Amino acid sequence: MKLIPKFPDFQILTLDFYREIREVCLALDSGISEFSASCLCIHSPKYGYKISRWEDSLIISYFSPYKKRNEFIFLGKFPCGEVISRLFETHTCWTHISEKDFLENEGKFISWGLRTEEDRDSFDYLYFREDLASLSGRKFHKKKNLVNAFLAAHSPYDRPLDETTVPHALEILEKWNKTHHDNIPTDYEICKFTLENLSRLELMGKVIYVDDVPVGWYLGEIFEQNKMFCCHFEKADSDYKGAFQYVNRLAAESLPDYVHLINREQDLGDEGLRQAKLTYRPCGFVKKIAAFKDSV
Repeated sequence: MKLIPKFPDFQILTLDFYREIREVCLALDSGISEFSASCLCIHSPKYGYKISRWEDSLIISYFSPYKKRNEFIFLGKFPCGEVISRLFETHTCWTHISEKDFLENEGKFISWGLRTEEDRDSFDYLYFREDLASLSGRKFHKKKNLVNAFLAAHSPYDRPLDETTVPHALEILEKWNKTHHDNIPTDYEICKFTLENLSRLELMGKVIYVDDVPVGWYLGEIFEQNKMFCCHFEKADSDYKGAFQYVNRLAAESLPDYVHLINREQDLGDEGLRQAKLTYRPCGFVKKIAAFKDSV
């Protein structure tokens, strides 16, 4: 097995490290969407993640294309001051600090000379599974009407998203991508990489069909010790009115009853995406803290 190097050495994060990363992530309970082996692996090509191991914890180093700075993430046991000091020699920001870790170690941040702030653009949106599955009540009236319009016009059926249906999901992805302007960044490349490597990841999802034509799909994973479902991707053919809303509801309906929360990840400060996520009435957020070493 390919071993993750020990700190201070780093190596490019690839799918070869998936099993080792998963061992650490399974023990985490922060609910942070990025803290899963699948999420780290599928985003690594875009962000250029590099990985290192410190004791039983993992360190992820990368350059953020959104904030234009070197950042690092710590997964697992809370680090010691010496490690943090060394990381800040080459990084501007320690990001994705859970609210629990921050509150339990606030004194250490102060003693280490770190300035902290909430990273609102990175907050994960949380929803009650039952709300998204039933769409009951006035607050979901428009969403339910779109789902009902889709069902009135079509008789959809679904199949598991696996190696046999990946070509159908890719077909939808390509059509979806053509509806976006070239100068507007999307998750197209990440989606494509994920689908092409699906057999190496532990993800779950479905492809929706109308008259044997694929019209939508979703993909995600149950994590946070089986309490939460993180929906990584949802795509649909916009020619089918209500297809996006139907995919969203199907994802919630298909989850086991013991999963009570759905994490629909962050908006990265995109105002349009923020408004879209807010229309589904989140029940809360997974807050993330960023820390900075101010110059003396």
